[in-house]
Amino acid sequence: MLVAVIDLGKTNKKVALIDRSLRQVASRSASFPAQPGPDGVLCEQIDAIWAWLGEQLAALYREHPFHALSVTTHGATWAALDDAGGLAFPVIAYEHD
Repeated sequence: MLVAVIDLGKTNKKVALIDRSLRQVASRSASFPAQPGPDGVLCEQIDAIWAWLGEQLAALYREHPFHALSVTTHGATWAALDDAGGLAFPVIAYEHD
């Protein structure tokens, strides 16, 4: 049995496949630096992160079918959602003044 662990860190986003012995079977990582948003406020690249995550999970599943997902973060921020489940506001990077 494999678990896909999604680690949404500030510097890197990572997906790792972990087996029952807690051995890493495969992993993928990428960096998505915060970018200035509409008013110069640093914002996370949510669309790019979401697209990358979907691509990596699909590719890893084709290579090593996994049975579960686990999500972890460090220094997490929050996202405000609208009634339709979309972002109500950009996700502001926590390092912005």
